[in-house]
Amino acid sequence: MKRALVPPTILFVAVAITGFGDMKDILNPTDLDNVPAPPDAILDLPANPIDFGVWTHYSVNFTAKSAMTDLTLLFRNDSGWTLLDDVSVMDITHPSGSLLTNPGFETGSLTGWTYDNVYGATFDGSLQAGTRCQGFASVAHSGNYSWCDGATQAYDGIDQKFATTIGDVYTISFYQNVDDITEFSPAKYQQASPISCTIDNPCGPLTHGNAPVDTLVYVRTAILPVPEPLAIILFGSCVLGLVPVIRRRIR
Repeated sequence: MKRALVPPTILFVAVAITGFGDMKDILNPTDLDNVPAPPDAILDLPANPIDFGVWTHYSVNFTAKSAMTDLTLLFRNDSGWTLLDDVSVMDITHPSGSLLTNPGFETGSLTGWTYDNVYGATFDGSLQAGTRCQGFASVAHSGNYSWCDGATQAYDGIDQKFATTIGDVYTISFYQNVDDITEFSPAKYQQASPISCTIDNPCGPLTHGNAPVDTLVYVRTAILPVPEPLAIILFGSCVLGLVPVIRRRIR
């Protein structure tokens, strides 16, 4: 009789942890040639000063609303390159260490991470080790590897899913370095450049007058979908099947 209890348990878990989409759920551009910054990021760096060539630490907190959470980091750097390293997620309500797999990319691969470039940004991100990331002399905050991203005219990104406890507060932190290899050199992170491009005064390869240097951080939770009729019937049948067992145990 114990073996009969397994199927409904598996069915329930499978339903509860589904509901993640891909990066298109975040990005909903109105101009596919110049994807704008998507809304609702929990961390958006524009207006923060850029200290070129220096590793800078950033962090943000969120409260878990699901047993599974998806961390997504989006990048765009039309005028240069961005380095990312040593990403971590820590439960500060019930401390237990970092929850991410391969947080510093030290496996030499994107193990644990998924790369998204759904709009085909040029100069897209890649893992770097032991070589220069364009203008950078050093490619890692610690260890040997880091993420190097120069996505232009659109955002690309990486994401990772991890288990969370509903109601607990978590801290996301990471180190980032920025290089600018053009004449734009914005002093602050920005989603658009103040430069005005016209037919008489073109902006070269940068279209629409934008030269953003931007990083955004998102967390998405697994949403419990509306059960299909068949799932409801199966679940109900399993519950009804337990009634005789419960009655025998009571007797």
